[in-house]
Amino acid sequence: MNRLEFFDRARSRLPMKKEQRDERDRNLECLQKELHGEVLSEGPSSILAVRYTVSRSVRHGDASFSEVGSLDTAVLRLLFSGTRKPEVSLRKLLFFDVETTGLSGGAGTNVFLVGFLRVSERGIEISQYFLSNLSSERLFLRYIQEELRQAAVLVSYNGKGYDYNLIKSRYILNGFPLEDQDPLHLDLLFTSRRIWKGVLPDFTLSTVERTVLGFGRPMDIPGWRIPEVYFNYIRGRDVAQDLHLVFEHNRLDLLSLLALLIRQVSVIRVGIREGRTPQRINPASISDMLLKKGYPEEAKSVLEGHLECTEVLKRLGLIYKRQQQHHRALELFTALADRASGVSDYLFACTEAAKLCEHVFRDMKRALSYAEGMRERLMRACAFYPELRERLEYERSSVERRIERLMRRLSVSAGKGIAQEG
Repeated sequence: MNRLEFFDRARSRLPMKKEQRDERDRNLECLQKELHGEVLSEGPSSILAVRYTVSRSVRHGDASFSEVGSLDTAVLRLLFSGTRKPEVSLRKLLFFDVETTGLSGGAGTNVFLVGFLRVSERGIEISQYFLSNLSSERLFLRYIQEELRQAAVLVSYNGKGYDYNLIKSRYILNGFPLEDQDPLHLDLLFTSRRIWKGVLPDFTLSTVERTVLGFGRPMDIPGWRIPEVYFNYIRGRDVAQDLHLVFEHNRLDLLSLLALLIRQVSVIRVGIREGRTPQRINPASISDMLLKKGYPEEAKSVLEGHLECTEVLKRLGLIYKRQQQHHRALELFTALADRASGVSDYLFACTEAAKLCEHVFRDMKRALSYAEGMRERLMRACAFYPELRERLEYERSSVERRIERLMRRLSVSAGKGIAQEG
């Protein structure tokens, strides 16, 4: 039986046997008892709600939730995309994660479990809502909508492109009115990509948990099994233990979101203040984030701690150039030219250095030496990479024009010097 048939059966288009209904009720009763949940009913509709509080003294891998009280909100604002600097605080954040009947999304995909996490004075409060039968979806969505309406800022992992849109799709299909404007949304997938770009092999939550948070899940249920567990629950099979694992999976996802946010803020804060961070990061990407928010000095601080990286030398040299700190910019471009292994980086460094020498320092001889170095490097590249000859020849013609101009300026200067001596 395929999943569409499961879905039809769940919608009661096919009759269920009494023993199947009884087994489903036993699963729900067992789940309610184990998790100390509460059945929320309205007429014939009912859902299961589970609420509990986690102490701030708990650790999640290498991350400590005790740090949440000292979270730097100024750095937190830097994580939001765009040039806006939103006024956010920890109390305004609502972390959320969903479990669904499929991973591809679309109108045929149901949300059956939604977890929310808030940080309060009492600790870390988690609420989970479970769709115990598909006929109660409107009641289920109403409780979710109430939670979302109280949030000033949503925090998720890939929720901006998937989870939240899937919830909105269910609203539309059930005739719920949508808000005029979506709440501010911080997707930690995007911020993770900026901070650890080129450092992590991929950006699945499990990889980020393992490498960034030092957190593993030896007893976790695989994500691909979760839709199957829910379909088996709807069909009236004994899956009480598996459902418990699904709730635990959702709970750990929520705790990982909070731990990851704490870690991201900490990494950026340390990078700004000390230049170096205890973890490998992508300093160039973080500096771009800071520059877009209007913090050039902070961007420079992050970059200055990673001068062994050629991309950092490039970014930092451009920042100093824009700030008209030309001597420091020339030092960085010269260091990049000495260290660059690729033709592209070498040409960039020599071009920028030649511009500064010619137009700022009026040192035509030094500018010419950089230009001649580019010509020699391009000639070697043409010999070793014949497939790139057309593009390299175009670059070489530009360099030749620069050399000709510099030689003319040198000859003019030499002529003026001779005239003055005469």
